[in-house]
Order: sequence, then C-alpha cells, then structure tokens
Amino acid sequence: MSKDPYKYFRLEARELLDNLSQGILDFEKNGLKVEQITNLLRYAHTLKGAARVVKQLEISQNAHTLEGLLLTYKSGEAVVSKEKVSELLSIIDKTAVHLRALQEEQVNPEQAKSELQQTTKPARVTGEELFDSVRVDISEMDGLLEGLTQATVQIRSMRFLGQELEELLKSSDLDWERSEIMTAQTKKVEGAFDMEKQHQPIRSKLRNLFTRLDHAEKELKLVREKAGNLRLLPASTIFSTLQRSVRDAAESLHKSIDFESSGGGTRLDAHILRILKDSLIHVVRNAVAHGIESEDERTRYGKQRTGKIKLQVERRGNKVAFIVSDDGRGIDVEAIRQTAMNQGLITGKEAKTFDYQKAIQLILGGGVSTAGALSEVTGRGVGLGVLQDAVSRMKGSIEISSEPHVGMAIDICVPITVESLKVITVRANDLHVSLPLDSVLQTLKVSSEEVARSSGGDSLVIHDRVVPFQPLTSVLSMKSRFFDGATSFIALVVQASKGQIALGVEQIERVEEITMRPLPAIIGHVPLIAGACLDGDGNPQLILDPQDLDEVVFRNKYRFTVKELEKPRVMVIDDSLTTRMLEKAILDSAGYDVTLVNSGEEALEQARRDRYEIFIVDVEMPGISGFEFVAQIREDPVLKTVPAVLVTSRTAEEDKKRGKEVGAQAYIPKSEFDENVFLKVIRRLVK
Repeated sequence: MSKDPYKYFRLEARELLDNLSQGILDFEKNGLKVEQITNLLRYAHTLKGAARVVKQLEISQNAHTLEGLLLTYKSGEAVVSKEKVSELLSIIDKTAVHLRALQEEQVNPEQAKSELQQTTKPARVTGEELFDSVRVDISEMDGLLEGLTQATVQIRSMRFLGQELEELLKSSDLDWERSEIMTAQTKKVEGAFDMEKQHQPIRSKLRNLFTRLDHAEKELKLVREKAGNLRLLPASTIFSTLQRSVRDAAESLHKSIDFESSGGGTRLDAHILRILKDSLIHVVRNAVAHGIESEDERTRYGKQRTGKIKLQVERRGNKVAFIVSDDGRGIDVEAIRQTAMNQGLITGKEAKTFDYQKAIQLILGGGVSTAGALSEVTGRGVGLGVLQDAVSRMKGSIEISSEPHVGMAIDICVPITVESLKVITVRANDLHVSLPLDSVLQTLKVSSEEVARSSGGDSLVIHDRVVPFQPLTSVLSMKSRFFDGATSFIALVVQASKGQIALGVEQIERVEEITMRPLPAIIGHVPLIAGACLDGDGNPQLILDPQDLDEVVFRNKYRFTVKELEKPRVMVIDDSLTTRMLEKAILDSAGYDVTLVNSGEEALEQARRDRYEIFIVDVEMPGISGFEFVAQIREDPVLKTVPAVLVTSRTAEEDKKRGKEVGAQAYIPKSEFDENVFLKVIRRLVK
C-alpha cells in the first residue's frame, strides 16, 4: 500500500470532478439529456460515498449538495439557467480546493487548513530573509532520507563484496599451499611465501577500501541524523486542530469547556505526529462527550461550571509524552461494566470481578460506548481503540489514571522518531527477519532434547526459569524445513509484553543499525510486524514487534510442522476505486484473500466460477444494484449460503429494511464506516 492514505481517493475524485464539470458545461451548451443527468447523478453519488469512506466530510457534503441540485433536472424537462450552471460549477470548484488541500495536508496540515479558510497573498519576505529560509516539503525530506538510506545500503553491499574477496584470497592461499605440499615438500615455504607476497598489494587495497567505507558510513550517518532533524515538527502544529475539535464538540453538546496546551515547542517526527493527530482528536472529543459533566452536574459537585481539558507535551529522553487530562467525572467503572454486559462482551461471572483495570482494558479495545444516545460526537466507543492501535503501531505506550468526580488523564508516550534502530537479523527458512536488539536478552545454543513438551505448550529451562519456546517459523505460520529434523538450534530469549519468550532460529546473521519505516497508516496495526527496512542487497526486510509475541506464541503453543493456513476468500464489489482499495487494504492486513470487482454482473459471473466465503457489496452501481446482486445469489443453489454485507452511502431505514429482505447479513453505511466494526462483522460471518 502507498504511504499516502488518500492516494486512490484523490485519483478517483479528480476524475469524477472532471466528468461532472464537463457534463455540466455540455448541457449548458447543448441542452439537457436524461441519460447525461443520470450519469452526473452517479458521479456525484460515487464521490459522496468515496469521500465518506475516507472521512472527508466537506467533500461528501459538497457532493450531496450537487446530487440534490441535479435531481431537480432528472426528468430532462426543466431548463437550466446560466445562474444555476454557475452555482453547480462553483460547488465543483470548492470541492477541488478541498482536494488540493487534502494533498497539501500530507505535507503541512495547518497550511492546508489555512488555505481552505482564506485566500490571501503570501507574506512578503524582504532583504536577506529571502535567502535565509526556504520551505521544504516533508515528502522531499523523505526522498532525501530514502536516498541516504540507499547510499548506506550500497556501501554495506560493497563491504560484503570486499569481505567475499578477502575470503577468496584466503582460500586461494590455502589451495596454493596444498598444491605445493603435494608436489614438493621443499617448495612449500617458498611457494606459500611467494603467493602471499603476490596477494599483499590486493590486501593493502582492501584495507584502504574498508577504511574509506568506514569513513563514508560515519559521514552518511551524520548527514542522515541532520536530515532527520530537519523533518521534525513542533507539537504545536496540531494544537489548533485539537482546540477546534474541543470547541465544536462542546458546542454540539451544549457544554462550556476551556482547552489549554503547553510544550508546543517539543519537536518530533512528522509521520508520528500525523498518526497521533487523529488519535488525539478522538481523545479530546471523548473527554468532552464522556468526561466533562453538564454545567448543572458540575455545580452539584462544587466544580466551576466551565470544564477544563489540558494537553501537555514533554520530552522524555528519546521519547515524547502527550498528556491529555480533564477535570470531569473520571472513568465510570459501573457504567462500563453494565454496557459490556449488555453488549455480551463479558459474562455474568466476569461482571462480578470487573474492576478498574479491566475497564481500562475494555475501553482501550474499542467498541464500548457508555453514551446514552449515538451522535456525531459520542460515536460508538471506538475512540480509545483507535488510540491503542495508533500507539501500538508507533511502539509507544499508554497509561490511564482516573479518580471519580475529579478527572482523568491519559499519558501517551511515543518515540521522537522511528527512523534509526539497532536490530539483530536472523534466518528462518530462507526468510531474513530482524528484531530490535534491546528486546533480545540472551542467545544460546540449545539441543532439541532440551525442549520440554506439554499440553500447555513447549518450553525451555533457562537459568532455573521456565521460558515458553517456539520456532520462529511457527510464529510466522511457515512450514519449517529445519526444526523437524534438527538436533540443535539457536534460541533467542526475547522480552515480550508479558514476559520472556524463547524463539528458535536457524542462524544469527548480523547485528546492525537500520533505517526503519513504519507501515502505512491506512493498514493499521499488523500483529508481529513493527515495520520494514532494506537489507544489504536493497530487498525489503521485516522487523518483528516483540510486544506482540505473547499472544502468538501462547495461541500457537508449539508444533514442529506447521500447516499452511488457507486464507478466506472475499469478493469486494464496488464501482468506487477509493472504496475498493480501502476495503482491500483492511482485509489484506487482516489475512483475507481479496478479489476486487466493479460491477454486479461481473461479480455474478466470477462468483459462479470460483468459491468465496463472503461478498462485500455496494448498493448503487451501474447495471444491477447491490440489492439485486444479493437477491440473485440467494436464489442460486450454490451461492445461497454465502453471506453478503452491504456497504453503501444509503442510510434510509427503508434501504436497510430492503437489504435485510433480499438476504444481506449486515448493512454498513459508508458515513459510519469504521475499520474495527467492519472487521468484526466479517469475522463474525466468516467461520
């Protein structure tokens, strides 16, 4: 997937806007045609649905307005005035501005916001100031860092070649010496000396090469560090966005709330700040909706009628902490317990021992909301789940403290940058993978007889401690070509989130410092994978996340031969490129085999040819609709048992009712699309 989460949306939206603009100009010039209006309505509707999927509500609203205006001409009988054409084109122009700002947001969110709010000339820069400062896009800095990384990879590759040449010289010396021994014992010393003398200039050149490579690596490392510092942004970059979020949410819920921020000068990686921004928006909105009480309730508890939400940013070594606190009601453990019981998340027995820590775990998992009624602000309890996913992806930590009727604080600690990391690289089958070096406590050679097997899983006794054991190939769900017959192997004792785990590997390759790239934000948290880097030959190499090892090891327990798991097959049917690619990214990362289709007719043909576990279907498409597709598969003797989920822009109750009547197992409005809910629905239906 692209690092840019809006790449496919922008491509599709530009094409749709071009089609809309051209169509409107055509019927101004040539008059109305029913078929043309139908196409324009479809373009507007597709744009609306795609924008909702990627949470671009302004673009979605503009498309909705266009759709409403165009509907008045659906019969083809009304006359389109010049003023009405201008109005339609004005909406398209406004949408294009939002689209340009969306691209700008990948570089500078605040600049994008400013460009949307006003059109002004850039501030004048006079005298020497013109030459003292320049604007550099983050994408350009990323390109520079990528180039430096590639140069480092090439130098590393040259070092490997030099080492191979050195080994060849040693081998050549040995071969010459053996040859001399076989021909004449008296020539052995003289012959060996002659060969060594002949190779001496080459060895001297190699030593000089290695010295120069050492110097070049040090220089590149220094340049990379300085370039990395240039792409660090001040935390204050996102302060105004968070303040606006608090203001809008408070106004919507008729609450009086002040927002305070400090530590805005603390700088951190732009990628991390971008990922964290959306999560912090969820956090402050949750504080408004669930934390701060109504004015009357605050008065009863002797508090000031105006609530307070504070954001404090502080540097902690090579990490940055974002502390969001409020003076509200704190975590209502009883309300969460009751909600969890009502939603079937805990049993009656578990409810009896439900405490503060279990409440924290539950709300960080997402999907739990104690709001009395759903609204744009209160949402569906996914806010802290989004935060947990984002922080996990960045290898950070979350601590929550709360006191009833006093308030709540969330301490989010993330790395300043995830660029540079020291790793140990090992081999599993032909796959080379790396782990953060600071997570590896010990390496040792182990006999297969030392592995203790039991129903609870396999383990090793290391320094009088029982440590769970599993081959790395098993953790990665690979068939092992080594461990089934191996008499000994290497074990890495790794510090995971809940304790120590021993991983069996075939060989330790090297210890090195790498430049790690995080996974694209749109993919979300992928279990076991922290990111990726390039090896000495420029090939992508996975970096494992030791914090996720516990769950995998204890779930798999242990088996020397691991059966390859067949991925469930999913068909996504939608005429919107944005929706297709977004759903594919989510399903791919969750372990599904995804087929993309853009029409109902093609989907029916494909479904009758191959086997699928579930269909994800849009409603409004050219040709047969999603309703018709589901109705037809329910009449097919082979396909009638395959579940279908409708994902659509249509939110009317009659549409939901019709979806149920034709046989759809679930109905997800695009305006309410949430990755966690989407995957829960799929997992529930695909057994």
